[in-house]
Amino acid sequence: MSVKFIGLGGADHVTTKIQAVLDAADAGETPITIAQGSVYREILKLAHKDGCDMIVMASAKGDFPNYEIGPNLAHVVRNDIAPFWSSAINPNQ
Repeated sequence: MSVKFIGLGGADHVTTKIQAVLDAADAGETPITIAQGSVYREILKLAHKDGCDMIVMASAKGDFPNYEIGPNLAHVVRNDIAPFWSSAINPNQ
């Protein structure tokens, strides 16, 4: 099994990009967490640890209402402790 790690400075780069989006949406105080590992496990660990009010995930495949639910989204939905919302996104926008 091959594991890709965020290179040196990668987490800082991603955090900067996310912070710019949050600032533009007047949500600059929203905490940002960058984690490595199994996607669904890291999401669920953080949700349990921080007592999340809601988990939001996006799907880049298909159009509403027929967008595809991938394995990470399926795992989170099945094991979720908070209200859940998912939306299809257009990666070309």
